[in-house]
Amino acid sequence: MVERTELVDEKKEHTYRSWTELQDELRLRELIALARQSAELRNFRMEKNMSKEEIEDYVGDILVQMPNHRWLEFTFDNFEELHKKGVYERFLLRALTGCRGNNHRWSAWDIELMLDIADRNKLMEAGDPLPGSGPFTVYRGVAGKGPARRLRGISWTSDFDKAVWFARRFERFLNKPMVYETVVQREQVLAYNNSRNESEFLCLIPKDQKLRRVWSNKAEKESEIKQAA
Repeated sequence: MVERTELVDEKKEHTYRSWTELQDELRLRELIALARQSAELRNFRMEKNMSKEEIEDYVGDILVQMPNHRWLEFTFDNFEELHKKGVYERFLLRALTGCRGNNHRWSAWDIELMLDIADRNKLMEAGDPLPGSGPFTVYRGVAGKGPARRLRGISWTSDFDKAVWFARRFERFLNKPMVYETVVQREQVLAYNNSRNESEFLCLIPKDQKLRRVWSNKAEKESEIKQAA
């Protein structure tokens, strides 16, 4: 039974809901938003002569109605409709790069599947122009234990300092933050996104490709101790 705390005064009654109740209400609102936007998507008619800017506005108008951690779920659930309208790749890229936290609730297999069924050219066109012809030196910040670290995840950056920031972002909760470096060819890059000044590359990193650890919190602390000595 959910506990409630009641505070009653002479004018009105205040009811303070439990954290569980607030979470349940939030989930319900999110599911309602998903259903509403799915219906809107089905009813929307794409015009053949829509410009890239108009399409981007359309994508944004749909996604802004729901929390960004639900964007990937929406894209997955509405794949057929998005594919039919020719905007699946734009929604997928926005869902993968626009989440303020991350998509750790999705398995690497699920994400790779969604990328496999995407049109590579459309996915690349949905992002920003590549900053050169390659190859590209990229970095990935990771933390936590075991598979959760996802050393070969799809999101990388050419900005070393940004990778360190990502590694340390949840340092209070996830241990062993580290940054890994690798070099990718242009053919490995699925899309490039710099809308948040993160120089983000979506890359496929095969299991036999070497990764080099270039930063760790432990090494940084040891260096600080040596400098202070």
